[in-house]
Amino acid sequence: MGARIPGTRWWLPQFGAGRAGSVPAADSLGDLILDATVAAIAAAGSAKVPVETFTLDNGLTVVCEQLPWVHSASIGVWARTGSGNETAPEAGISHFIEHMVFKGTSKRTGLEIATVLECLGGELNAFTDREVTCYHATVLSEHAPIAIEVLSDLTLSPQFPKNEIDLEKKVLLQELSMIEE
Repeated sequence: MGARIPGTRWWLPQFGAGRAGSVPAADSLGDLILDATVAAIAAAGSAKVPVETFTLDNGLTVVCEQLPWVHSASIGVWARTGSGNETAPEAGISHFIEHMVFKGTSKRTGLEIATVLECLGGELNAFTDREVTCYHATVLSEHAPIAIEVLSDLTLSPQFPKNEIDLEKKVLLQELSMIEE
């Protein structure tokens, strides 16, 4: 995998469950998707970039798109679950989990998560949509292995510290009230 990282985009094509562009809910960790942006393709004026698709031993499908003119890597882990997959009693849980994974993992504290890529000149962020929750990082190509490791840690080993749960509920309620204003 390391040879594919510089100037590479990792993603899984979205496929429908009855309607175009829809993504079914996640059944397992194998449903996580790696993705990144391709704005550089349009900027470079190239519409033909070879795409390679392969499946890892754990069932994760990866699509690699090499952009030789790009010296950074944008990597995302996409979980096929979002607000549209939630029942009324579960409303907001995907967004809550998105926030909580940044509070600590089995390997890193919340502060370490917040600074590990930033110290390298990169960024780490997340968003929740109706059909997906995405955790994404952008770094220089040489730091892509670190970004992949951090994203893996974030999505596979979150700790959900009890002392952070009530604090994060307040943050989300504030976000909700800002939207309603």
